[in-house]
Amino acid sequence: MRSLVLREWLRRNELPALPESRINEFLQQLVGAESGRHAEVRWSGWTIRRYRDDLWLHPCLPELACRSTQWHNAGRVNLGAASGTLSLTDRNIEPPSGWAVGPRRGGARFRSTADAPSRSLKFCFQACGVPPWLREGVPVLYWDDEPVAIGDGIVAERLRRGTARPDRRQRLHHCHAMLTEATAERAGVRRPRRRSPASCTS
Repeated sequence: MRSLVLREWLRRNELPALPESRINEFLQQLVGAESGRHAEVRWSGWTIRRYRDDLWLHPCLPELACRSTQWHNAGRVNLGAASGTLSLTDRNIEPPSGWAVGPRRGGARFRSTADAPSRSLKFCFQACGVPPWLREGVPVLYWDDEPVAIGDGIVAERLRRGTARPDRRQRLHHCHAMLTEATAERAGVRRPRRRSPASCTS
């Protein structure tokens, strides 16, 4: 039955058929294993991986590593093939000095508001259910070496207020085709991958 469900899932997503031997091998990885155990199958440029109690289906991703760069000019900043672009919704605003974008840094901690407890970036990713293999590709915006945004969904008050006009709050927009295409699957029901820094709130 599980083999049939898996085949139907792939068929509905219009993906190449997974050989029977590979299906059985993957199902054996899942049976009787704890949710934290590794389970993965790759074929024809696609992969299914488990994280917690979800199966993630997406194209085989290159090694993700967000490019580190200073953000000097208005508009968008290009973070390379691994992470796409990051931009302000109001592109007429000049980024203040001290802005840098890059991958998460060891020991860095995020504080959503001045009186909120600080959290490790790992905690933030875990709270949003982002699998470990995607985290290095998610851009983190630093302001004077302090994390003020993770992707475009977890945004600190300092960033919201520090770049906003009096009549509205500023927002970030993260665009990356591969990260956006990644899809989390639970119980055989297809749904867009939205449990990520680009969709969770602080």
